[in-house]
Amino acid sequence: MDKITLLDELVEVSAKPVLQARNYWHASVYNVLKAKKDSINDDNNYFLELKADILSIKRLWREELDTLHSWGKKQDMPSTSEISETISNMEKKCETEVLNGKVVFKNGDEPDKDDLQFLERYSSIKNINERLTCMEEDYLYCRIRDYIVLNIYQFLSENREFAINILKDDTDEVIIRMSDLISKYADRGMYADMEED
Repeated sequence: MDKITLLDELVEVSAKPVLQARNYWHASVYNVLKAKKDSINDDNNYFLELKADILSIKRLWREELDTLHSWGKKQDMPSTSEISETISNMEKKCETEVLNGKVVFKNGDEPDKDDLQFLERYSSIKNINERLTCMEEDYLYCRIRDYIVLNIYQFLSENREFAINILKDDTDEVIIRMSDLISKYADRGMYADMEED
């Protein structure tokens, strides 16, 4: 079986739990958001908190792909326990908060140009309800995508030889394809009641 087919199957298997339980996923993410909104009880502050969450999870996505890329380039992978620690460190590095009405990274990093451009889209939506709906959908999408990546990490950590073989050689292309496939499945995960094909 060629590498592309293996990669396709890896992402498909990693996305399957989300796609099979997408209604549950939607309900659980929206319940978390509703609880957050209710506790904040102010649309503008909720907007800032959502912005912080989306920035954090978008940065995490890049970190996750960059880490897979570096393992491919080195043709080496850490042990399962080290991978758990790596994920935990990535999550910590990407934590955000709202300080004086601005979204910042807790570790002092500044949002980069891409981050700022992405977040600027929201401010351009004048109607606050439309803006929040758009952000909640983006948040759901990012969460689904993140879950798929974590499933990939889980599988690779348990199958290190397979992981190294799939990530080494053409590492750039492998990561781009993986990213595209994950995004494609996350798109499918956005449609709650759609029948499986």
